Amino acid sequence: MSKAELGAEIAKAFPERVGETKVEQFASFPLKRRHAQSYFKSNLVLVGDSAHTINR
Repeated sequence: MSKAELGAEIAKAFPERVGETKVEQFASFPLKRRHAQSYFKSNLVLVGDSAHTINR
């Protein structure tokens, strides 16, 4: 993907009020998804982002 192609995808994904963007450089890296083994226990409940993460 070229800088121009990435810029076009970003423009499609964000509302017009964000304004013009310019891609100067970009990179990629592998992601790893993690989530809690259990979402509740005794007096504790994991909700939303506290229950899962996506990072490298």
